[in-house]
Amino acid sequence: MKPSEDNKAYARFFANAIGFDAKIYKYFDHNESHSVALVSVVDPIDKNVLIFSTIGVSDYPNNIEGSDGGVLNMPVELLMVGYKHYDKVPNILSTVSFYITKDGLECMPGTIFVNTISDFYDSDMKHIMFIEPYLWADKLSKREFGKKKVHCLLLVPISDNELDYRGEYGANALERLLFADEEIDLYDIKRKSVV
Repeated sequence: MKPSEDNKAYARFFANAIGFDAKIYKYFDHNESHSVALVSVVDPIDKNVLIFSTIGVSDYPNNIEGSDGGVLNMPVELLMVGYKHYDKVPNILSTVSFYITKDGLECMPGTIFVNTISDFYDSDMKHIMFIEPYLWADKLSKREFGKKKVHCLLLVPISDNELDYRGEYGANALERLLFADEEIDLYDIKRKSVV
């Protein structure tokens, strides 16, 4: 299926706003019945870092239940970053996108997808937590492409102990621990757990 004009506009916007040397790839699920497009760019600050985004996940429903009991569709595109030698980052990102586009799983800041990294790397980091893309908050805040408002979410690898910490203290507390207190290296998929 050819990408829509809205999705092409998003890919151009992302590539121009975030990095340079944009490349677009297509990834398939195990039986090659579904695919997702990814755009990668080189981080302008650290040339050893690649930044990836999905293209077209926002075409699928991401229905979030509100506090009033109503349901709101929050179209998302997913981002993930990593040092270039972590060549499975796009595989992780595409797998997570299939959970949304094929399986109908929902995501928003604070959502966890468990055991999504374990299939690709043997490390302390096993799960994915979704957060606002704080590194590019000024560039990637909610944007309109055609008739849809796209919300970007950043995938952050976390460990079993960090998952337990989130369960006990909440997503905001874990985010503070990771980024304010411990200042983790977000690009290191095999970093050590901080809990």
